[in-house]
Amino acid sequence: MAATCSTREKNNILARRATSTAKLSQESLSQIKSWLAFCCKDHSTCRDSWTLVSEQRRMPTRLLEITQLSGQWRLRIIDGLEVQLESTYLTLSHCWGSSDFVRLTSENHRSYKDDLPYESLPQTFQDAVGLTFALGFNYLWIDSLCIVQDSHGDWAHESSMMGSVYAQGCLNIAATYSQNCDGGLFNQSKMLSASPCIIQMIDDDGASAGATFYQDSVWHREVETAPLGKRGWVVQERVLAPRIIHFSQSQSLWECCQKRAAELLPADAVGEDGELKKVTPYAETSEAEDPDRMWVHSNWASLVEKYSSCSLTVQSDKLVAISGLARRTCGQLGLTPKDYVAGLWTSNLIYGLLYSVLGASKPVRFPDRAPSWSWASINGDVIFFPQDRANLSQWTYTSVLDTQTYHNGDPFGQLQGGCIRLRGPLAELPNQSSLSEMSHKSAPKEAITFTATTSGIFFDESPSQRQYDPTPLYFLLLVVDSKIDEPAVVHGLLLRSTGRKRGQFERIGVWIHGEVGS
Repeated sequence: MAATCSTREKNNILARRATSTAKLSQESLSQIKSWLAFCCKDHSTCRDSWTLVSEQRRMPTRLLEITQLSGQWRLRIIDGLEVQLESTYLTLSHCWGSSDFVRLTSENHRSYKDDLPYESLPQTFQDAVGLTFALGFNYLWIDSLCIVQDSHGDWAHESSMMGSVYAQGCLNIAATYSQNCDGGLFNQSKMLSASPCIIQMIDDDGASAGATFYQDSVWHREVETAPLGKRGWVVQERVLAPRIIHFSQSQSLWECCQKRAAELLPADAVGEDGELKKVTPYAETSEAEDPDRMWVHSNWASLVEKYSSCSLTVQSDKLVAISGLARRTCGQLGLTPKDYVAGLWTSNLIYGLLYSVLGASKPVRFPDRAPSWSWASINGDVIFFPQDRANLSQWTYTSVLDTQTYHNGDPFGQLQGGCIRLRGPLAELPNQSSLSEMSHKSAPKEAITFTATTSGIFFDESPSQRQYDPTPLYFLLLVVDSKIDEPAVVHGLLLRSTGRKRGQFERIGVWIHGEVGS
């Protein structure tokens, strides 16, 4: 049976000793209930997405069970197998911060199955518990309480399932503006500054009129640039969760597949200026139509660009923290896990290699985390060559012969290494200091010659991180594209020999050239 969303009225919404120092107003709670009920009932895209996910539903390994007895909270960590599949649960997204707070460990796991003291929870967790119960739910998933934090094996298993945990939860509670677990949900200290200004006027005939003024770009300011929006793990949490209630510094904001809304603003005041798009599931297929694939690849590139601008506390989590999105995208493309190679897709590998790194982000390469050809090897903001190629004439000069990645059983998780074999025109840069001219015969009786006067060479690492190396540099031509009545553009990789094996190279950047002659 597929799970459905439901809400249950509670007379005792936030009972004695079950209240935060900053309370959620009855008006705010009513608004959240209204958003949730309307979405579950009338949003066909949200409902269809939820139904498809629920067809393959399984409960999380653990959940926080929330009940009350005589006005007192009773909390305990329970096994997901104890919960009926028809039941629904909520999830929490939050910034951990540097403060010490209660976590599930091997030592306290047994005792927390019987009782987890409410008073031991940090403010954000207490607020999330109260809101979950007030909305009519009894189960909440919190990462630090539902994953055994001192067990590498449990973390490895649960992190691989985290995408489905957020996708199958009915609603995600996002502590969007809190920088740590002590910040709480309901501290809307700047509510007045975000409130719209309503001016009533009366003309000479006595007729009344009015105007409402409010700040624009509310979504970008309140959500995208908030502390939670800068956390790497939260990218997939936001994209995969079917519904999110954000708590910002001024108000609560709603986000689902079909609607964005803000508590203090008119219904049409929140535009679609957010940077993330929901990755809605659909039945897996062996082969997607080209336009569909192009959209999926384009959306994946956009997600990676956003993700690369966020921070991770543990650097080895780079691919793990986006693995849920990768699994969902794999199904959308009709591919198998072996077609996912270090954050790229075999069906779009040549174009996936065409990323560049924004120098302002002071990028640093982590070779132990991913191969040099993968964006995941870089700590820094990356941008991709546009993946929407519908209006371009293109010539691909390099083909993929083979791909290999090495992992511990999860191709979407942490890697131990990888390589790709390419066949294409390769030329040594004749003069690295000037890079003035270069030519290469890509096939008998066929040559491409171009000058570097309009070229852009973009190194992956910043100059302060890149050490001088006299090893020759090479240019691998990947793609030439053009639009009608516009000069063609050359795209290629800048490579350097590893010195370990003949014909083995590592990526150090990209070369983009604006004019081609043949």
